[in-house]
Amino acid sequence: MKKTSMIFLLLGMPALVFAQQPETLPTVLRDKKGVVQAMEFSESDGSKGITEKEFMRDYLKVSADDAFVKANDKQRSTEFTDDHFDQFYKSVKVEGAGYNFHYKNGKLFYAHGHYVKIDNLDAVPSLTPEKAKSQFAAYKNIPENDISKFTAELLFRQIASRDSASCLIYKVLLYANNAANNEVGIVDAKTGAILDTEPLFLHAASHSARVTNGSAIKPAASSGKSFLPPATGTFATRYSGSRTAATFNDQPNFRLLDQTRASVIHTWNMQGGYDFSFRAELIDNDNTWTAAEHSPTENDMALDVHWVLQQIFDRMNNFHSVNSFNDPAVGAGFPIDAHIRYGNTVNDQDNAGWSPTANLLVFGDGAVIFRPVASVDAVAHEYGHGMTDFQIGWSGTGDQGAFNEGLSDIWGAIMQHRITGGNVWQIGEQIMVNNPCLRDLQNTNSLNVHQPMADTYGTAQYNSASNIYVRSGVFSHWAYLLANGGSGTNGMGGTYNVYGIGMDQLENLIVRAVFGNFLDNTTTYAQVRTGMINAARAQCGNQNGVLVRQVINAWAAVNVGTVGTDWQPIIAGPDIICPNATYTVTNLPEGASITWSTSSASAATITGGGVATRNGSYNGPVTIRAVIADECGTIMITKAVNVGKPVISFKVDGQPFTNGQICAGHLAFIDVVGHDPANSYSWSLQSGSSGSLSGSGPSASFQNYSMACSAISVAASNFCGTTNTGLTICTRECSGMAFKVFPNPASDFVTVQFEHPESLDAMPEELVLYSEKSGNAVRSVSVREVFERKAFKDGNKMEINVKDLPRGTYYLHVIPGKASSQKTERIRILLE
Repeated sequence: MKKTSMIFLLLGMPALVFAQQPETLPTVLRDKKGVVQAMEFSESDGSKGITEKEFMRDYLKVSADDAFVKANDKQRSTEFTDDHFDQFYKSVKVEGAGYNFHYKNGKLFYAHGHYVKIDNLDAVPSLTPEKAKSQFAAYKNIPENDISKFTAELLFRQIASRDSASCLIYKVLLYANNAANNEVGIVDAKTGAILDTEPLFLHAASHSARVTNGSAIKPAASSGKSFLPPATGTFATRYSGSRTAATFNDQPNFRLLDQTRASVIHTWNMQGGYDFSFRAELIDNDNTWTAAEHSPTENDMALDVHWVLQQIFDRMNNFHSVNSFNDPAVGAGFPIDAHIRYGNTVNDQDNAGWSPTANLLVFGDGAVIFRPVASVDAVAHEYGHGMTDFQIGWSGTGDQGAFNEGLSDIWGAIMQHRITGGNVWQIGEQIMVNNPCLRDLQNTNSLNVHQPMADTYGTAQYNSASNIYVRSGVFSHWAYLLANGGSGTNGMGGTYNVYGIGMDQLENLIVRAVFGNFLDNTTTYAQVRTGMINAARAQCGNQNGVLVRQVINAWAAVNVGTVGTDWQPIIAGPDIICPNATYTVTNLPEGASITWSTSSASAATITGGGVATRNGSYNGPVTIRAVIADECGTIMITKAVNVGKPVISFKVDGQPFTNGQICAGHLAFIDVVGHDPANSYSWSLQSGSSGSLSGSGPSASFQNYSMACSAISVAASNFCGTTNTGLTICTRECSGMAFKVFPNPASDFVTVQFEHPESLDAMPEELVLYSEKSGNAVRSVSVREVFERKAFKDGNKMEINVKDLPRGTYYLHVIPGKASSQKTERIRILLE
């Protein structure tokens, strides 16, 4: 649930009908029960002028027992304002339920949320909070005398095991040094039954939290304000070198307490324990925190945590006016309490976490998987959980758990980019013991990554995983593509093309979405997508600007939603500049400007109006570039063109070729490659050359049975003129691997006939057939095995079945043995 203060109550009303119906219907997203999850209003929607009360009455049809309490959120724009409401039923809060309204100049343009319809439930508990605590303690086998204190919050909650029916529950948190105290209990407030449990912490890695008896720890000194001046310490951090950070002068020692900012930052030492009532201060006698003093006990990880928390706070506060996790409209931000060396089991030491119930951070000192968990991205990941908890309220399980982890990884990448740089799209690369990183947001299934992730919604990897970290890759990979761009084919076979908008705009969008209520009460990827799109519209003040389009493109790239065929901007114009050509941008985002340039001013120049001109007698490729920008987004699109006459090169049998040799009698296929927008080709054998040449368009075939060198030329012409280019092919007698390949073109079988099947030394080692289109091997045959089994057809032939292969061009690689001096032969095969 969202953690924030409230300023007034909006009472539920019986369903009524508008006096005047809307002129047009808005875009509506509903859940399986038909309840409205989101509504988007366009400029033509007559219903844009409705109020929150009218929306709840006419679209949600709330009951008289429902009430919605408005949060006192800080508004982030004067033009675009955002309101959040928490749902109450008979004055009891409904966990995870609420609604959000977004306005442009006072008119509603987007409404979304999760409204839970409750019918005739009693809101009076039969159990006391004390009894609920005892029920949960008994369920966990925790003795009452181990419990130092507890909290029990009365809520209505949808219970998954009861088909999401709403129940009156107590949410119970125990404070106890006991091995079983690793969860929060969901206790039926009527019967005392344990309906569900939740992890005590949201974690950076897929361990479950465990709590065991810790050693007695001296109670910490008070963290209250002091009249002693703040100090600046010098830190020998474990992962970020020498840094300075605010500390507290507690004469004669200094401790890791920062009261210089709008929120108190305090870093504590758990010393392997679990009871936060006995957390200890970290101290230094001269405020120069050296590795020699603090690394032997791994207390130096506290220096990283303390410094990084200050950097995160400053980035959020100085650039986005965000004050701590809660970002109150007025007053101090929520205290930032961090605890190093939490726990003494492998699971606890190899982890870090945020507690949604205790509202604090913990960091383990490493064991098997991790070194001390205190790198910038690890700290930012957990800090991100804190912001999500206060601002959005996603749970730590199911799809919301996946959103939660994905967003925290995005914060990890953003903050590492801002604070230290490095490989920001890899999470935990500094703290891993054996793996290169914990997760990779760019290459989600890269080799040896500790936690592979799905990067496409709906794939087998995504659908078969209950692990929230696997599913989180859809969200975090979306962010990578949005910042950096990319094109290709996703895991569901969909092609995509995203132009990167950079880290600045990604960060601004995430802040707007999180702190502007655009992700509140979202439960599906479709809702998260819609929220992000509308956050981009609010950020940019337009409907379909540069940022909005790329947000949509990036979601389509991970298979959440689609894009139209006319959505992405494209440079339109000729493929040849001779002597000039005019270029335009189709599908230009609304309100965007274009700045034109070329990759080489010596080759061609282009005006602001898109008119490109060839310079001098230049011939060759050039790239036309269009920078498209509006008030909050900039992308670059390109088009490769040719300037002047064609410039060409050759491939022979699929390989780059200038002058070289082929076997006598071998039929070689020659292709013109390079940037070659020619209109016509004319092939010829030069005087004195032997062999036969057959050319058509940009391809030709050549065969020569004599031992000679032949000069081949092609005249390639376009509007600018003709380029004459040639190559020389020499033939040689190929001893050792002597063979023929036929038929070519082939249909069902390709036959390889060997001239000397009686000698293994004269035979190739292996035959491999490659697809020209994919570049992948589609058939592989061990000739040695066939030879040893004496399984040749007709004594000297092998057949390769190609019936099931797509028609097209392939290359047969005839690979000699390791001891042979021969080279691999490549034969082009056409399947028709």
